[in-house]
Amino acid sequence: MLTMEVGEKDELHHHKNHLIYVLEGDGVTIYPGGDESAAMVVPLKPFAGIPAPMAAPPFASHTLLNSGTVPLKML
Repeated sequence: MLTMEVGEKDELHHHKNHLIYVLEGDGVTIYPGGDESAAMVVPLKPFAGIPAPMAAPPFASHTLLNSGTVPLKML
């Protein structure tokens, strides 16, 4: 379970292949490789499923910012 307040950013990390399920939240910004100049803004909708294969950027190493307007909760 990932929970993040608005404006909260996590540390550089990576995962195994997985499926993300959005419980709450309306947007994040992903920084592939932790590179803030490569920011990818991603709108979210609650109850959406997002496949996250590690072979596809930006899902390898990255940092994540809750750039939305509400707290984020993803499984």
